[in-house]
Amino acid sequence: MAMLFIFDAVSSTILSWFYDQNHKESFSPGFISTLHTFGRDLKWNPHIHVLITEGAAGNFTPWKKFNFFPYTMLRNRFQTILLSLLEKHLGKNNFKSLKNHIYKTSKNGFYVHAPKIKAHDIKSTVKYVTFGYDRHEDNKRIEETIHAYEFIKRLIIHIYDKFIYMLKPHVAKFRKHLRNWRCRIELYFHYDPLKCSCGHTFHFYYIVKKSYDTS
Repeated sequence: MAMLFIFDAVSSTILSWFYDQNHKESFSPGFISTLHTFGRDLKWNPHIHVLITEGAAGNFTPWKKFNFFPYTMLRNRFQTILLSLLEKHLGKNNFKSLKNHIYKTSKNGFYVHAPKIKAHDIKSTVKYVTFGYDRHEDNKRIEETIHAYEFIKRLIIHIYDKFIYMLKPHVAKFRKHLRNWRCRIELYFHYDPLKCSCGHTFHFYYIVKKSYDTS
């Protein structure tokens, strides 16, 4: 259940920021969220990776390009939204003290240090497994040796339940104006087919189609 809150918090964080850019447009981006449940030492540490379009569709604008995403603001907003969702689910009285503690200890928002562990970084003997990773904070090489059973235990906790989805797409909501042929051409080819080089705009009335006698 908590993992679903993480997805919801990410979605709300992104969509609310795009909405803030222009309330009338209510820009809608496209993005894919992927849940990872492990940290650098293979222990339980759920976090989200997001692949997002550098632009969004609006109510009146077919597509607007966004070149900058405010990292600090987004991580702080994500923290606030996620804690609010958990507080609503767990109850204010049960979660208030923990929420205040998190705000005190994580003043710069949530951030996960989760460097990759590659296959060639894992070495094993009959009873023990040694694996290494580069620590994010200082790029220091860390090696850890644990019993094979403990290593397997750390891995199998990341095998997800049957109906838990680790990938959640959000498709940009292209408005009705994109059904118009003129808007589609302008969006994909960056050219207005009804705009004359003299500055005037043509008016489209209908297409004359030649009929053929097939009798």
